[in-house]
Amino acid sequence: MSATSGSADSGQNAPSSKLPLDDYEATAPPAQPGAQMRSRFFSSPAIKPHSFPRTTRRMSMEMACVQQAVYIGIQVDGYDSDQEAVFCLCSHDGTYPLDYHEDTIDLSSFRGRPDAKLAKLRCICHHVLQALQQYMHSQHYKVHAVAIGRHSLEGPPLPAEIEFATRIWFQLDAVPVLLYARPGDVDERASSVVRKTVSRQFPGSIFRIPVTHRHEVEVDNGGEIVLCSLRDYERTTPPAIFQRLLRMAEIVRNKKLRVSFFSSTMQGGGVALMRHALLRLASLLGLDFHWYVAKPKPDVFDITKRKFHNILQ
Repeated sequence: MSATSGSADSGQNAPSSKLPLDDYEATAPPAQPGAQMRSRFFSSPAIKPHSFPRTTRRMSMEMACVQQAVYIGIQVDGYDSDQEAVFCLCSHDGTYPLDYHEDTIDLSSFRGRPDAKLAKLRCICHHVLQALQQYMHSQHYKVHAVAIGRHSLEGPPLPAEIEFATRIWFQLDAVPVLLYARPGDVDERASSVVRKTVSRQFPGSIFRIPVTHRHEVEVDNGGEIVLCSLRDYERTTPPAIFQRLLRMAEIVRNKKLRVSFFSSTMQGGGVALMRHALLRLASLLGLDFHWYVAKPKPDVFDITKRKFHNILQ
């Protein structure tokens, strides 16, 4: 597969890198020398009408050791296609859009294979993440969050979208966010989801933690952030312990138990950090767990934190 490249400040070629995908080499399709990258204009004039730059930026010595944080929007069409998949990547610096890249992936070689669905998913992940990693390396960017466009607002995300999100978290160390954009061209939807992700940030690239009117904490932004799947827990846990966990979760579900936690804050301390991880696992297990926080009141905080907590420590 070949693609035209945009110009940058330097003429050096970015070194190619290969992502360590699970058994991808066994399922990779042959290269398509005739495939060409397709570029389009966005409605925003700030986005250049070419693919991601493939050349290295010139930087001063002071800036060479500091990576600029950017956000990426990804939209993929054709997960289940027998012909080709189309994907678009759109980069954003938190204020303005930067670049975009649109390409096609030939999937015809997987037709008729018994493992075609899994093989196509691995192929798509490989091409998209490789293009993104090359862009990060050549431009000296650190991707803070990646917005993945969902195909439907109703129901749970597709298994392919969840698998895509977990690969981004484990391989790129970027926060994956699953968002829905209104129907349109693939480039328009990629731009839409990355702008939505930027709007969910506090200054300093910190995600807001939503709290409902009943003071219930919405862990992982109400399910939009997908860091891992239950299979990831299974891969990192001894089989006997994981099976015991599944049996305990089944008992709780059968008894229709509702578990509620109450805290003074949803961020900042060790208890809050562990609570996020616990409710994330409970959600994957299908358990009815909830987490509530008290209404902020400076007088109460002054007693519980400054007098009790700090003195006991």
